[in-house]
Amino acid sequence: MGQKKLINTTGGNLFVSFQVREGNEMGVSDTTGNWSWTVPAGATAWGNYDPETYLNGVQAQYLNNQNGGSADAGIQALFKSNSYDDALNMNDTITFSLQGTNLVMSFSNTWT
Repeated sequence: MGQKKLINTTGGNLFVSFQVREGNEMGVSDTTGNWSWTVPAGATAWGNYDPETYLNGVQAQYLNNQNGGSADAGIQALFKSNSYDDALNMNDTITFSLQGTNLVMSFSNTWT
């Protein structure tokens, strides 16, 4: 099973969606669908997806009903083996944080 550790440090609920592709080659026709999770404020969750697929993109939305704020962030790889594709597929952890009113995704490798 493919998986990513999703860490929510935003203080609000987070809705995360993975777009996956079949095989190592890029192409819109290779996308196999989306996998989605809700990660509560301050929580860590596991995003599990088909191990035979690669991540093609991540979309996230932060929602905080207490302060009436929301923010979106996303990353999508358009070419194989570039910095975006590597961030999505060569790291096991995505940490979501707020910088001012911006939702930020940080990619890291914590299982090595």
